[in-house]
Amino acid sequence: MPKILKFLIGLGVVAFVCAVVAWAIGAQWFARWAVQRTAQRHPIVHVIPKALADNSIDNAAGTDESFGAYSFETPWKQTPKVDNYGDGGTTYSFGAHVVTIYQRPPDELISEFHKNPQNEQNLNNLFEGDPPKTDFEFMRRILNVTPDNFTWSASKLETVRNGTLLALKTTTTPVEGASGIFFVKTPEFQGFQYGVPEAKETGVSVDLYSKRALLRFTFRERGGAPAITPQADINRVVQSVRSGPDVPDRDEK
Repeated sequence: MPKILKFLIGLGVVAFVCAVVAWAIGAQWFARWAVQRTAQRHPIVHVIPKALADNSIDNAAGTDESFGAYSFETPWKQTPKVDNYGDGGTTYSFGAHVVTIYQRPPDELISEFHKNPQNEQNLNNLFEGDPPKTDFEFMRRILNVTPDNFTWSASKLETVRNGTLLALKTTTTPVEGASGIFFVKTPEFQGFQYGVPEAKETGVSVDLYSKRALLRFTFRERGGAPAITPQADINRVVQSVRSGPDVPDRDEK
């Protein structure tokens, strides 16, 4: 079970503890103290998703690759060295460029809550009857919370909810997101890109959500060198991802 999933299953416990502390010593005071501490340790909590500035696509002749029931294109001519290492992960090495792909079931996190009536009720209470219905929506709410959401006029429940989301943001956001988080939309998927090539971090990650799966792409350079894969190359891969005809929608299972 993924680490994030174990953490989110305990959301009811987290919310309950936060609520008890907040009601006992004052939600606003406690929240401001906790948020200041969190922001100092995790600057990424200040970053929120925005539109990707560079939507160009490198249409150079490249290769067509497959990943399980999915396919994608690259702008690179090298035949990749492919390594499968379990847990749904596969690495494609195109010379200096390395692309790693993980596949997870669709809406895995939300589905886990629905398995337990108490956890489902906790989630519903936390979001005041409007809980996220998909993993993409859940992650969008997590990523959009920043320290600025904590105000003296916020209700105690709102403070507890934002505090829980902010805590989740520190544990679920890929480290590459420190240089930027961006919305991604393709014909079949929607999701987020974490990081940009020009930041020269360790890589760029892209999470793609659909009714059929969560696909997680990581773009790195061989040997862990700073990322130099151009955004146009990343866009070529991401925008070309397609599912095969035999991949059922979640609702069709």
